[in-house]
Amino acid sequence: MRNATLTITVENTQLTDEELVGYGTFDNGKDHPAERIMLCGYAPRLKDTVIPGKTIVAIGTLRLIKDSLGVPSLTLNISQSMQVTLLVPATV
Repeated sequence: MRNATLTITVENTQLTDEELVGYGTFDNGKDHPAERIMLCGYAPRLKDTVIPGKTIVAIGTLRLIKDSLGVPSLTLNISQSMQVTLLVPATV
């Protein structure tokens, strides 16, 4: 686990009263396609910025988790003290 700042394109989200869980993609800086990442955090704080179809800059705790088949997946846990910024496209 380590803190990371990632620019993520949000694909989808699910909200409960307390928790937001979603998926997105980010550029991993390598030659293959963007990697998928799971996002989770406190819903009341994130519901206005973690929006499907939008690009965000998120600071959170990055964890690599392997499932029962050994397939790795990334999770970014955005705690209440960490920051999320919605990137707004520049207008000319």
